[in-house]
Amino acid sequence: MTEGEVSLTPDDLFSKMCGVVADYTGKRLVVEKTPHHVHYAERIALAYPETRFIVMMREPYGFMRSYKHQGDRKEDEVKDSFKRLYHPIGCAMVYRGYARSIVRLQSRHPKQTCVIALEDVTRDPSGVLRRIAAFLDLSPMGEAALPAINSSFPQGPAVILEREDVFWMNFLAGSAIRALGYKMDPAANFADGIGALPSLPLWGWRAMAHLMAYQNARVMGYLRQWLA
Repeated sequence: MTEGEVSLTPDDLFSKMCGVVADYTGKRLVVEKTPHHVHYAERIALAYPETRFIVMMREPYGFMRSYKHQGDRKEDEVKDSFKRLYHPIGCAMVYRGYARSIVRLQSRHPKQTCVIALEDVTRDPSGVLRRIAAFLDLSPMGEAALPAINSSFPQGPAVILEREDVFWMNFLAGSAIRALGYKMDPAANFADGIGALPSLPLWGWRAMAHLMAYQNARVMGYLRQWLA
């Protein structure tokens, strides 16, 4: 640090950044909505003791379909990149890490946490808005009119998962699935999952190279948050 520079803690820097964004956009509040920040809930709660967490969860197989096909609606080069970075084992570990962080957050900060299921948003968006408003001590909101659009599959119905996808989700994330209150799809066995094993080393190398190219933070620390 050179003379005249000011030392800022991460929470000081984040607060200043939010203030700048609020001023620039003319808003009174800034809402941080990065999903994987649920992994850092303890740090957030320590820095901001009155924080309230609104966390979205989703049933595992819908998550996996969306994760697997997230590049399908993009241009061919980007689509190919997403396909190379997908593996059912990696996807299942990502879901497991996210689900475990949700359960941990609920147990440690129950009064500060509101967990919303995507299925409830689809079924009763107005009810979800009322629940969130009450959680934030806000006045009741009006009725929600959301277009019935599936952003993952805008051209038609969602694709069906391969049996190897279902097996690895069940095998690696089964306890986390149950902890969130979801039921497991029994329609897969170990024989279905074997086919994914030969491609695992190449996928691991690609995933690590991708992280090292685009992730500024320490890669191993980042991976631990997802895969623990």
